[in-house]
Amino acid sequence: MSISKRVVFSVVALGALWMGTTAYISSNTKDYIEQYVQKTNSLYSQYGLKASLVSFEKGFFSSKAKIGMEFIDPSMKKELSKIFAQPMETEYSIENGPVFFKNGFGTGAIRTKSSINLNHYLVKSKEIKEVIKEDIVIDSTMTVGFDKEAKFSAISNAITIEAPTDKVIISPLKINGTINMETFVGQFKMLIDSLDIEFKNKNGASHLKNIVFDGAITKFFNNGFYLGDFDFRVKQVDMQNDILPFSLKNAQVGMKMKIDENPDKTINMNLIFDANVGDSNIPKEYDILKSLTFSYGLKGASLDGLLAFQDYSKEIQSKQQSLLLKLQTTKELEAQMAVMKEFQAFQMDMQKEMGRLAIGLIHEDKTSLHLGASIEDKKNKMSKLQTKVAYVGKEPLPIDIKELGIKVKQEFLNFVAFDGKITLQESLLDALPKDLKMMIMPQLQMAVQTKMVKQENGVYSFDASYVPKKLMVNGVDKSEMLLLLEMGLKQ
Repeated sequence: MSISKRVVFSVVALGALWMGTTAYISSNTKDYIEQYVQKTNSLYSQYGLKASLVSFEKGFFSSKAKIGMEFIDPSMKKELSKIFAQPMETEYSIENGPVFFKNGFGTGAIRTKSSINLNHYLVKSKEIKEVIKEDIVIDSTMTVGFDKEAKFSAISNAITIEAPTDKVIISPLKINGTINMETFVGQFKMLIDSLDIEFKNKNGASHLKNIVFDGAITKFFNNGFYLGDFDFRVKQVDMQNDILPFSLKNAQVGMKMKIDENPDKTINMNLIFDANVGDSNIPKEYDILKSLTFSYGLKGASLDGLLAFQDYSKEIQSKQQSLLLKLQTTKELEAQMAVMKEFQAFQMDMQKEMGRLAIGLIHEDKTSLHLGASIEDKKNKMSKLQTKVAYVGKEPLPIDIKELGIKVKQEFLNFVAFDGKITLQESLLDALPKDLKMMIMPQLQMAVQTKMVKQENGVYSFDASYVPKKLMVNGVDKSEMLLLLEMGLKQ
């Protein structure tokens, strides 16, 4: 075969392969979209949101899809309907792979593009038109690869909202990330460079800079529960007005959440809040802190218990929506009262069930609750609190409330362990308001005299640990105190 014939044959073969692949992808594009909508609903239905594929127009090289998003929680829907018309429908133009040309060269299974003008969904009222005068547009693209990994990005224009008393200016919102269309595992980052608020009647303003939200879903369960790492942070907060007795400058605030799975299939859930006052100007009597961190976590929780809790949370959402809708559509007073009684009965049942499910989170000999706090004072010294309460029983706790009450009275000291540590700096106490310090110091000195609290090198400390039948306080065996505690529980 001559070179020219081989070239022609190769071109024809590649063309046929491209056409065949394009035909296959175009026939499966709707499946990609429906799968995405289904996963989205499993994630957001618990928050009262629902997505739906409104329409789909199949094409060979390109397709079109319209996806609707609406609030299904009646109370939320009622309030937001004063601002946004619902459902909010967005049209997506879809390029079928394997090769993209329309919006720049690329490869993949499908590539979607959309442009949403939020002003089109705003209720056509005079008040809203006066407040939001410029269009709010969000442009987004997503490319799904052959491995079902999707890369997405979105950006808005700058947003200005101006009322007679306040003015808000938000820099463009930027979002990018990746997600697996099959497992929903992925990561994303949201960034707002600045958010400025002007208080016209209070002669003041707030400036937030570098607002960042980093997130990663590491495992997604079919009922909407997921594992992952999330970090929300405002890296600079400045605020001042005539009403507040303080001003913020270069302050910071953040929140971290981590949900992960242990090798034994139990779950850890940890949440941390932190704040730093920066160069803020705070009245002297309250100007004692430089930074603050607070954390709490549940470790070794039962996965089955968490999944059951998630399922019941969705049931609660559905039942509340049904009752609220019934209440809103019922006109007669007697019928409304009947719905209210039904609502009260539902709340009573919900409290009992939530208590039962909370017990189901506790895994025998594994589950523990952690609380912590740390305070850095103006002299750069740290005061800390750390506590841990653990279930060390070898069998599951009874789910029935009465049975649980009996077990607590009879065996509480046999299935609970505790660790607690406190370090309190004298420099922090010295900076407290005078009245508060006068209230605290006598009790603290008495605790030192009875050796419940140690004092050395400018630090007050307390260290206690308990395992069944043994109590240690500041390194001294205090197990004789358990008899009084045991008698109190039985009474």
